[in-house]
Amino acid sequence: MIRQNQKLLNSFNIVLDFIVVIASLFASFWLAFRYFNQGNSVFLFGDNAVASAGMYILISLMYLALYSAFHLYRSYRNIPFWVQATELAKANLVAYIILVAFFCAFSSFDRVQVGITVFFFLSTFLQVLYRGALREFLWFVRKKGYNKKFLTVLGYNEATEGFVKRIRNSPEFGYEISGYLAAEQMPGAAIPFLGKSSTLESYLQKNIVDEVFIMLKEGENVSFLNEIMILEKYGVKFSIIPSIFAKLPSRVYVTSFDNMPVLGMRKIPLDSLLNSFVKRAFDVLFSLLCLVLFSPLFLIAALMVKLTSPGPVIFRQTRVGINRKPFEMYKFRSMRVETESIVRMAGAEDDRCTSVGHFLRKYSIDELPQLVNVLKGDMSLVGPRPEIPHFVNQFMEYIPSYMIKHYVKPGMTGWAQVNGLRGGDTSIEERIQFDIDYIENWSFWFDIRILFRTAFKLCAGKKQNKEDVK
Repeated sequence: MIRQNQKLLNSFNIVLDFIVVIASLFASFWLAFRYFNQGNSVFLFGDNAVASAGMYILISLMYLALYSAFHLYRSYRNIPFWVQATELAKANLVAYIILVAFFCAFSSFDRVQVGITVFFFLSTFLQVLYRGALREFLWFVRKKGYNKKFLTVLGYNEATEGFVKRIRNSPEFGYEISGYLAAEQMPGAAIPFLGKSSTLESYLQKNIVDEVFIMLKEGENVSFLNEIMILEKYGVKFSIIPSIFAKLPSRVYVTSFDNMPVLGMRKIPLDSLLNSFVKRAFDVLFSLLCLVLFSPLFLIAALMVKLTSPGPVIFRQTRVGINRKPFEMYKFRSMRVETESIVRMAGAEDDRCTSVGHFLRKYSIDELPQLVNVLKGDMSLVGPRPEIPHFVNQFMEYIPSYMIKHYVKPGMTGWAQVNGLRGGDTSIEERIQFDIDYIENWSFWFDIRILFRTAFKLCAGKKQNKEDVK
């Protein structure tokens, strides 16, 4: 049985990273010389092979140091692969910036810029590829019963059942729960009773324990201090899961306030200044591009609305946006003016639509003016769909997590919508769960994925249920 192999795995990763970086450097400068007529074959410094080899080694060591700084050599046993891939890309980007700055300052950068750029993409691709393959191999091995980590539970609370269920439903993580130690045996417990908490030290002496999970009940803040000291004495890793975790969101996180640890309920990636800047920059550039490309379609849609139904071309409606702030959302009018006072969610075949309106709504052409909302900053290209204040006030009363959607800007399309949850005939509770999943797991590539799926649905001519209210 393979145990405590993280150091061995880290050593393997370090050696493989070094090999990949060196090989990528040679391959990148060979490609730059062969196909772009840049550089001198695989050499950075003219024909000086010794100096070039020394520089390659220094660059590789810099990469290894950055990977360590970005915690790429920690255990990713139960962490999603995209987290590891994102950290790897960040480290490589920092290394690329350092290399660009160095060669601009101390060398003729024109001679090596192509090689460095090719190196950035090639090394990132190869490292993501081998780490993904290694992860799949380890998952396969763990499902077969090897590379196990033995867990023991100390105490028993409301969160224990859910914890055990997650472990058993994820054999690829390679965890095995031996049982639990507690003050008393719990009837109907999901795992075996190993003895009283007071026997922890003798249990550690006789059994294999890789990690202990302490299940704190309410009011037990100090009852396990002695057991914690025993775990520290034997060098056994431990984590604490309070009973309140059974009722909290899954993405809680620990931060600090003046060196005091503080438990946060939800980690929102878009709270990061860098992430919000990236998303906003993409929104502005993409919305400007779409406004230019679709300008003929704007003109045709406006004429169709104006010539087939009396009333304004643009329908304006108050919606609730980020931080519960109201804003005016724009659409091509698809319904009769006299129906505007009717407050209900629109369905797939709404009798208030005009003949042209049905067509505009089928292909979501009526949504195009929201590109102006995106450009103004009221909305984003991707995010939870906004509602009118009437329904926000209604839903918040019986859907506990409903208002979380207002942590971020609303979007023209969203994770719920590409999963078929559009319109008044779909479950609001399900829609909110998809919105929360998007908010807590946001990444730039997640947005791109949603945009591609939205475009695919539209190109496929799938009829969209509408969720707008008149």
